[in-house]
Amino acid sequence: MGKKLSINLNGKSQTIKTINENYIQNEIYYSNDLTPDILSKIPLVLPNLTDYEFLADRLVLKTPIITGESIYEDNNMSSSTRIDVINKYLKIINKFSNLPIFLQINLMRLENFYLSKGELVHRGVLIVEDCKFNYPFTNEHILRTVSFFILKIINGDPALINFENYFKNLENEKKTISDIIDDIKTIYIRDLFKEKKFTSKSPKRNIKNNFKNLNYTFIFAVLLFLFFSMGSLFLILKASNNNISEIPIVKIEEKKENASYILIDRSFSSKENTLIIFKEWKLYENDKLIQTDNSDIFTFLPIENKKYKVTFRVKDSDGSWSEKISRYYELEDEKSSDLLNNFDLSGARFTDEVFKDGSISIDLNKSNKNFFINENYLSDKINISFYLKSTESKKTKITASGYNGIGSNIETSREVDLNKGKWKKINLSLDGKEIYKIRIQFNYDDGNLFLDNLSVSSSKE
Repeated sequence: MGKKLSINLNGKSQTIKTINENYIQNEIYYSNDLTPDILSKIPLVLPNLTDYEFLADRLVLKTPIITGESIYEDNNMSSSTRIDVINKYLKIINKFSNLPIFLQINLMRLENFYLSKGELVHRGVLIVEDCKFNYPFTNEHILRTVSFFILKIINGDPALINFENYFKNLENEKKTISDIIDDIKTIYIRDLFKEKKFTSKSPKRNIKNNFKNLNYTFIFAVLLFLFFSMGSLFLILKASNNNISEIPIVKIEEKKENASYILIDRSFSSKENTLIIFKEWKLYENDKLIQTDNSDIFTFLPIENKKYKVTFRVKDSDGSWSEKISRYYELEDEKSSDLLNNFDLSGARFTDEVFKDGSISIDLNKSNKNFFINENYLSDKINISFYLKSTESKKTKITASGYNGIGSNIETSREVDLNKGKWKKINLSLDGKEIYKIRIQFNYDDGNLFLDNLSVSSSKE
C-alpha cells in the first residue's frame, strides 16, 4: 500500500486479473498521466462496472466477465441489426466525452465490444499501458476510430450506402459524437421516408339539413345531374391516374468497384398496400441480349471495345409494370485508365512519360521519396506488390509501414538491386490487424525511380 509507479510500456502501471470465473479486477496505478483527478472520472462513465475503490496509490475496478461474439466474427447481420449496433455504439461512447482524448480512444476500440444475445455490450475493461505517445491526440483521431468501427459494422451492406458514405468522410469533418448521432438520425429518416408517397384527405364535414321549405323535386334533379357529371369526370381522372401515377416508381443506384459496375434496385410502389414482387434486368452487348437477372443487385464486368446497355423494370403485387429505364456503358480506352487510379494515394507525383502498363506511373525523386496508400482497412497478412524502374543501376532500401490510427504501427524493410532502365517486381508483406494507411518509402542517392502496377491485398494465415 502506498507504492507509486510511473507509467511505462511494460504493463507495470496496471494489473488485471480474474477474481473468479465471473469477475475481473483491474488495478490502475496513479502516474503523471493518470492522476487521481483523471481516474476519478472513469467510474462515472465506464460501462459494465460492478464496483470500484480508490486506494492510496491506485484505482481498483471490478467488472463481470462478458461472454458473447466478437464484432470481428459476425459479418452476417441484417441491415436493421447493423443500424441498432451503430446507434448503441454511439450512445455508449458519447458518455466518454468528458475523459481525456487518449482514454476516449482506448475505450472506443473495436476489441472492447461484443455482441451478447444480439445486444452490443462494452466489456468495461480499460487498458492504460499504451496511454502515452510521442504526439498529442486530437478530435480527428476520435473521428477516425469511430469511422473505422462503424465501417466494420456496415461491412459494405448496399442498403446502408448513405451511412457508409457519411462515415468514410467523417475524419475530415469537425464533429462531436452528439453531432454524429443527430446526423445519422437525419440520414435514417431520409432513407426511411424517401420512398413514401403522402396524400392529404379533406376532413369529413357533418352538415345538418336546415332547409325545410325548398322544392325537393328540383333539388333531386339537380343532384342527379351533378352525380352523373362528376361520376364521368371521376372515371376519366381515375383512368388517367391509373395509367400515369399508380405504376411502380423504378429507380437504381450505381456503384463502381475497380472495373465492375454494381447496380442496386431502389424501386418502390406508388400504391398503398402493394409491394414490388418482380425485377427484370437485361444486359445487352453490342445490341445483343447476353444476360437476364431478377435479383436486387446486378453486377457485370465490361470488356474493352464493347458497348453495353442495361435495362431494368419492376412489377408490383397488382401486376402493374413500371417504365423501363436504360443505362449505357463503354469501357474506357486503356490509355485513359490506369490501375493506379483505383487507389487513394497521397504524396504521390504522377508522370505519363514513363509507365509499364496503363498510362501513368508514380515518379519518385530526391524531393519525393515516399507516398501513402489511404483507406485500406486490411487485416492479417497484407501483401504489397509493384514494379520499379530506375534511371541508374543502384541498391535501394524500401520500407513499408502500416498504421492503425491508435498510435502503433508495423513495419517491414528490404534492399533490392535495380538495373538501369529495367522494370523489376517487388513484393512486401506486413503482418498486422486493421491497417487503415500504408506508407511506402524509398532510400537511395541518385537518379529517379518509377513505380507502376501497384497491388495491395490481404489474406488469412
